Amino acid sequence: MTFTAQSSFKKNKKYISKIFRFSAEHVFLSSLVLILVSLLLSALVFYKYGILSQKVEPEMGPVIKFEKDTYQKILKEWQDRGERFDTAKTKEYPDLFE
Repeated sequence: MTFTAQSSFKKNKKYISKIFRFSAEHVFLSSLVLILVSLLLSALVFYKYGILSQKVEPEMGPVIKFEKDTYQKILKEWQDRGERFDTAKTKEYPDLFE
């Protein structure tokens, strides 16, 4: 006995067509059901992300400590690089295409 998606669809084809036929014949009832389902889903999403998120205390991450020595080293390196960049602007290179 093999199970394939095609044979499963053939078995459920009558059931699926009955559902579609009922929803087409009772459009108002179907729309009410869809509206209720959408309201329930939106209420669940609001409860999860709106209400439960306010109840949970946020976790404290690691405290970042400012180190002056490291900051001074970085500033000195940036100044050195800036000076080297400025001296590179004044250097004249020969034109190779003349």
